[in-house]
Amino acid sequence: MANIKSAIKRVKTTEKAEARNISQKSAMRTAVKNAKTAVSNNADNKNELVA
Repeated sequence: MANIKSAIKRVKTTEKAEARNISQKSAMRTAVKNAKTAVSNNADNKNELVA
């Protein structure tokens, strides 16, 4: 555990950013997966999902 005040703050900030990045990365993966599926199945809304 960090002892210096700025290091403690940096740990908290990093944890928040990491949680945000994980959720954003997951959402991006889902969007890409849905777009690829729509294109391969020639879905009607594929232009919306790819754009």
